[in-house]
Amino acid sequence: MKNSILIILIAFTFIANTSAQKNQLPNSNQLSIVLGVSQPLLLDGFNIAANYTTNCWVFEYSHGTNLHYQGPALKAPYKEELISLKSPFSTGAGVGPRLFANRIIGVDFRLEAKVHKYEAQLTEELEIEYHNFDLGGGLYTQIRPFGKKKGALKGIVIEPSIRYWANVSSTLEKDFTYVNGDQEPITHKPYPLNLFMNLSIGYSFGR
Repeated sequence: MKNSILIILIAFTFIANTSAQKNQLPNSNQLSIVLGVSQPLLLDGFNIAANYTTNCWVFEYSHGTNLHYQGPALKAPYKEELISLKSPFSTGAGVGPRLFANRIIGVDFRLEAKVHKYEAQLTEELEIEYHNFDLGGGLYTQIRPFGKKKGALKGIVIEPSIRYWANVSSTLEKDFTYVNGDQEPITHKPYPLNLFMNLSIGYSFGR
């Protein structure tokens, strides 16, 4: 995990130095508000993010709430161990260099830090709460289908992304061991998000 974070940091530094030398890019000095599509479809929750784009950089803040990890969204080792896993909130920020942009498509990389609260229902009688702190990065693409047109439609943006968030610390300091209904000892480890994809849709304000 530490090696993965180190690789991300090295890549981030290299890309940032390269990005800073670029000429003026389209869609600079814009504020975008985007809503997550994956969260209501897969997690019965909600996510909103605000992204500000300069010529070379993207600054992001995002907040998710009422997320229910279930079905395909719940990682395999936890499917058999948990009755339910909820995240009342997932919040954090990111910053990164713009790699490419024209009026239709933009690509950027962001280094991100996130805090997640989890409520894990382990048995009918036992529920635990804890917070995870994650570090990682994401590769984001902005698609503006009407970017070459004039008028209100120009600001519509679709943002698919692929991210990797590594759990670097947790208030569940040690693996939590409990006894299930069959009187078998089970160890609950802090829930890892690791590699995942997301899709957001929103609107950009500015030039």
